[in-house]
Amino acid sequence: MLMRLLKMPLILTLAIFLAACAGEATEPIATATMVATVPPSPVSLPTLVSTPFSLPPGATIAGELLRLSGNAPFTSTPFRLESKTFLRVYWRQASQGKFQLSIVNLDQSQMGTPYGKVTFESTAGPSSFWGDYEFIAGDYVVSVENADGPWEIWIQVINLNK
Repeated sequence: MLMRLLKMPLILTLAIFLAACAGEATEPIATATMVATVPPSPVSLPTLVSTPFSLPPGATIAGELLRLSGNAPFTSTPFRLESKTFLRVYWRQASQGKFQLSIVNLDQSQMGTPYGKVTFESTAGPSSFWGDYEFIAGDYVVSVENADGPWEIWIQVINLNK
């Protein structure tokens, strides 16, 4: 009985949070599909492992697209995707302030569409996550819009074997 009473405030808090988040997003946000450990403060960032977290059934790693690291806002040089491509984006960051990571399509006609700007992380404090998203052909940049501590980003191309 005591456990049921203790769970009620948690359920109520979760319901209020979900209701507050029910509005429409103005840009797509990639869902982090797995939470890794949140590093304590202060943090030194170890190299990201080359073994991926679980893949969908039948999927394989087609290759690594790029690795980036830094400790401040950053925009990568453009990279090209020749066709629809499924990417897995890993990140680990130790900012105490806001950290925002996006992949941006350089084709201005795509802005405001699900293919224009995909935000993988927008949070305060250290985090380490990964997310998957399918991108259309085009030229893209990795954008770290906010960062006040070390970060590392690693992107793999995933073959879904459809």
